[in-house]
Amino acid sequence: MTWLLIVIGVLILILGIAAIYATKKSKKPPMSDYYTFFIIGIVWLIIGIPLMINSDNLFFFIMGLVFMVIGLANKDKWKKNHKKWNQLKKREKNLKIGVIVVLGILVLAGLVVLFLIKPDKGPEIYDFDSCIWAGYPAMESYPRQCSDGESTWTENISTLGKNYPLGGNKNEAG
Repeated sequence: MTWLLIVIGVLILILGIAAIYATKKSKKPPMSDYYTFFIIGIVWLIIGIPLMINSDNLFFFIMGLVFMVIGLANKDKWKKNHKKWNQLKKREKNLKIGVIVVLGILVLAGLVVLFLIKPDKGPEIYDFDSCIWAGYPAMESYPRQCSDGESTWTENISTLGKNYPLGGNKNEAG
């Protein structure tokens, strides 16, 4: 799984270098497309809501809000800076297609990792003995207890056939 993260990191680095190269080669700096900022904000906001609810991960939700606000704050520049597909030069079209292909590959790789590669859960724990056998420590209690972080099991103490003195009176126990 580590190799996949390295590959994704290298692809992102290559994509960043290509973007820097493309902007350096042009004579005038590219104008920001605030309509795209707004669309990215909406998409990230939609992705961020379930992530925020399920895992307390606020990154996509907050970034979606930031991009959406930047896009809305510059709504007057939407038509000025936004180019439609038929207005793009051949080089710009090829760059967009390349970015879409790379992002598609990254999304597919992420889905493969998410659904096909499952982490090893270790041995199944179903009672006190299996908890100890899995390497979890016994708590200093009587009877002893073992916890794997999710469940706690108590040691089964059998007293059948043994005569233990009951009570705390000296005369009762002998």
